[in-house]
Amino acid sequence: MIPLAPPKLIRVVTDGRPGNENPALGLAEALAARTGATVETARITLRPGLSALPAAIWARRLGPGWPFSGLSRGAEGLRDPADLVIGAGRRSAPIVAALRGPGRAAIQLMNPQMPLARFDAVIAPEHDGLRGANVMSSLGSLTRLSAARTAAAAAALPPEWRPEGPTLAAMIGGPSGAATFTDAEAEALLSALARARAQGFAPLLIPSRRTPPALIDRLKAAFPDAPIHTGDGPNPYPGVLGVAAAALVTADSVNMCSEAASTGLPLFILPVPGLSPKLQRFHAALAARTGARAPDDFTAAWTYPPLDEAGRIADALLARA
Repeated sequence: MIPLAPPKLIRVVTDGRPGNENPALGLAEALAARTGATVETARITLRPGLSALPAAIWARRLGPGWPFSGLSRGAEGLRDPADLVIGAGRRSAPIVAALRGPGRAAIQLMNPQMPLARFDAVIAPEHDGLRGANVMSSLGSLTRLSAARTAAAAAALPPEWRPEGPTLAAMIGGPSGAATFTDAEAEALLSALARARAQGFAPLLIPSRRTPPALIDRLKAAFPDAPIHTGDGPNPYPGVLGVAAAALVTADSVNMCSEAASTGLPLFILPVPGLSPKLQRFHAALAARTGARAPDDFTAAWTYPPLDEAGRIADALLARA
């Protein structure tokens, strides 16, 4: 692995998807906090029909100006050289690799699905099982959240998101390629939230983009007094984690589980069937680190060091300089 010199300018290259952009920004901000670097974001969009191309094909030279000529938006944000470029996900990987050069390091998050040697470092969740001389592993996703950041966001929450008494941050996923989420899981979620309310917790409901609309309707009907974020207005998500006494997360989402664990809150994971083997490995490791458990007794309280994988990886990268 090539040593990483402390950067002055870090550029995050992203397709704008939160699951890609937030981890990349998490690492960039952790590095910036340690070096004083400036962080810029360049959002790219591929030309129609090209997004389905495997990254390994994108990594080849397919014409003049490639791979930048394959972008319909965002190429202009890449013109000024940066000391360090960070990307996440296969759509950004060929662009990040192409921006690497003398005095310009390139780091890719998640499996780039192209030769790993094209990057100075590849950061992948340990449950993915990716191996290589320049691969560093993290427990779950890198996040931008911390106890300090969520506490600051909590102070700006509207009153309806700050009810009196203990609150439960309920972070709700949905069906994915790595997990199932049927009516049975919806029933289990509603039962868990009812149990939390009976045990004195006010639920604060944060669905995701994958949450089925029918489930959102059922949540509104079952908990008419509970605030729920449906995409309108500012996202209260960080602040909700700052005011909550505990967090409930559906097991299908590595990102949301990792973000909840970054606060050190008691963490309850709602099981879902059909988890892929790699997600099963993630949850076993997360439980070992944080004590995460099934949502039975919400009055249970315990502590653990907040998960800070972005900070740990940043320290490890800079230690190589």
